[in-house]
Amino acid sequence: MSVSAKKIEVMAEEWIAGDASTRTKIQQTLRGSTGLNQLLDRIGAKLEEAKAQPAPQALTA
Repeated sequence: MSVSAKKIEVMAEEWIAGDASTRTKIQQTLRGSTGLNQLLDRIGAKLEEAKAQPAPQALTA
């Protein structure tokens, strides 16, 4: 079973924002497909992108 890049992107966002229940549902959806590896790669890339962005500056009055 193949999973589209767009679906992987959406699942990666859901995984990062979701709880354990959401993650379990995604794992079960992708079980037996190459999509799980693609998802893990995309999650890793998204986390690296987030670390590379500068932290927002505090607002001063």
